[in-house]
Amino acid sequence: MEIIVVDDGSTDGTQELVVSLSSPLVLRYIRLHRVGRAKAANEGARAARGDVLLFLNGDTWADRRLVSCHARHYTGDLPVAVMGPQRTPVEALTANQFMQTRFLYSIAEAVPRRKVSPLEVGDNNLSLRAADFWAVGGFDENFEGYGWFDRDLGLRLVRHGVHLRYDPEAVADHFHIETLESVRQKMRESGRGAVYLWRKHGRSFSIGMILEIHPVLLPLKWLVYRQKLITAIVWRVLKLAERRDIRPLLTLCYTHLVWEAYYEGVFAALHREAR
Repeated sequence: MEIIVVDDGSTDGTQELVVSLSSPLVLRYIRLHRVGRAKAANEGARAARGDVLLFLNGDTWADRRLVSCHARHYTGDLPVAVMGPQRTPVEALTANQFMQTRFLYSIAEAVPRRKVSPLEVGDNNLSLRAADFWAVGGFDENFEGYGWFDRDLGLRLVRHGVHLRYDPEAVADHFHIETLESVRQKMRESGRGAVYLWRKHGRSFSIGMILEIHPVLLPLKWLVYRQKLITAIVWRVLKLAERRDIRPLLTLCYTHLVWEAYYEGVFAALHREAR
């Protein structure tokens, strides 16, 4: 096994830390300069010499059994890609009011399952054979910012005949503390990426509906999320809810503002395409 650390322009001492590590495993460090998540992941995959790739993000802690759980799926010749669950430690979930509110609903999302759809494929805690990864061209580096380049990979893998699997024992801990504004920024980028994904895959009706950007939905989405009056009211209500810590109301406000940012990105991308 080899470990490859791809550092896409960090400023937190990552390079010094990696250089100081001593490990019996092959540990290699690749320094890039803000090339984006898709290209950074591809660079790591290009440097890998093994038959199977396992992608982990920089804010993820591997469980002791993570590698062995992934490895057991590659004893045969069946082309597979494997995803495992991502737990969020309590320390992250309770770090601020925004995370605490999200924690109310995170347990319901952790439902055990065995299968994964192409549009659930993520770039974190994902393994597949290098040959299959490159047979479909790796991650599409044309995706800008956060989101959807991993779902795009999932769609192409399935069309290539790769079977998607979910292993509930291949656990990783995702320790990432977010704020409303950090999530809103990611959702703006996600909205732009959703439009690119939809266009790339032939403006599919099903994909457009799943991404909630199909033209039949957009007038309603514009009315709810792009009218300034509604969002202005939500911001005012949010301040009240935060002061009094009214969790159900906080959830409604956070949800609206996150989706408002998503559709800001969607309509910006559609406007750019129209021009």
